[in-house]
Amino acid sequence: MAKKGGLKATLARSLQVEKAQKVEAEKAKRRKEFEEGKRKSQTQGASKSQKQANKRQKLEHQRLYEKSDESAPLTEEQIRIRRERTIPWNKDDKILLLGEGDFSFALCCKKEKLATNIVATAFDSEEEVKRKYENGAENLKELETEDKSEDNGEGEENDEEGFEEELESEDELNEAVETSSHFDIDATKLSNYKMFKNMSNGNKFDAIVFNFPHTGDGIKDQDRNVLRNQQMLHAFFKCAIPLLKNGVEVYEKYQKYKAKHDGNPPKPGTSHYKAPAKPSKAAKNAMAGYSIYGRAPLRTGKVIVTLFDGAPYNLWAVKSLAKDAGFKSVYTGPFDWEVFPNYHHRRTRGMGDTTKKAETRKAKFFVFEVEDGRGIITKKIENDDGSDSE
Repeated sequence: MAKKGGLKATLARSLQVEKAQKVEAEKAKRRKEFEEGKRKSQTQGASKSQKQANKRQKLEHQRLYEKSDESAPLTEEQIRIRRERTIPWNKDDKILLLGEGDFSFALCCKKEKLATNIVATAFDSEEEVKRKYENGAENLKELETEDKSEDNGEGEENDEEGFEEELESEDELNEAVETSSHFDIDATKLSNYKMFKNMSNGNKFDAIVFNFPHTGDGIKDQDRNVLRNQQMLHAFFKCAIPLLKNGVEVYEKYQKYKAKHDGNPPKPGTSHYKAPAKPSKAAKNAMAGYSIYGRAPLRTGKVIVTLFDGAPYNLWAVKSLAKDAGFKSVYTGPFDWEVFPNYHHRRTRGMGDTTKKAETRKAKFFVFEVEDGRGIITKKIENDDGSDSE
């Protein structure tokens, strides 16, 4: 039988343990309530901060993109920002324009100094351009006039001292835009033309731009129409590679690798794959509309195709066509009509517009580079994702 004193001690210890447990439970409860209150406070603070950030972003967007009056022109700042964010080439790139209709895009690029070296081509002859498009002759004359004025300036009357003074301003010289116009150029047979044969790598193009390509066959059957335009675009992609800087070299290396490895693309960790170091700081507008955080050391020129957004153009599967021809997609973004003043989309068959005015229809830039098999990580900026036959 247990002693009475021992029983009391046991009961006392039990009460102490129970009391201690209650105290700890109360402390745990208070800690939990404190942590929950803290989290709630932080969440509310973050939500408020996010709302303020969203409001600032909306106001900034309105300032740069939206107009108080639809008839009012964009401000210079709005145009500059839009161009930096949407035009997928750099100002100092050598640009080949294909499929120019009335040459209004080439003239716009020249007047706005969107590139320093432009070669503009049309599928039609010079006579057909002037006949099919009511402003074709005027645009061509203006292109030629501006070329001559830039070549000669006021300068033929200037003496040697005045010429030296002109050369002092390097910035002004860099602003000059060279353009040349060529006719009867089929975008699917570029290698057939003397002007594109045996080009040194330094003379090849940084970008080839094909705006709103279309065969203009007028085929009513949509499936046949889609097929014809797919065939045209695929042939264009194939013949564009030799005209791009580093295009042939990169393409041939990748094809040899694929043949050696049964067509499988290289993966991280293989001998062919080499992830480049992340640049310390990207130059302003270095990739003209998209930022590259990982890139193979040898880059190629770009192929840029512009298409309306919607049927039947989304049925063309332009990215699949480019991939099959040896390209990879590096950027897709909005074509902003307002940053190309006085550019007018023209139908392949001549003047007139589609059922909707071109300027009211959404369109996209599709940018491709020759596939090199290496890793690429891109950060795209402000991607925007009825149509009829041309």
